[in-house]
Amino acid sequence: MSCAVKINGFITKLLKVDGQPSSIGGGFRDWADSPGNGPHDLGFSSSSPCCFRKLVGAEELRNFHPA
Repeated sequence: MSCAVKINGFITKLLKVDGQPSSIGGGFRDWADSPGNGPHDLGFSSSSPCCFRKLVGAEELRNFHPA
């Protein structure tokens, strides 16, 4: 039996844009070991999630219906 071994690295930075908290980040992944027909090569990813000041409760989440 052979297996694949993945290595991940990711870094993020919290900052303010026009007074609003925001976050940006980036990372990579590589395969340390994998079978001949398995995954290989280096990959990159990025993120920029939204950070909101108002905390939302469980009741508000249940009643949320996107347009």
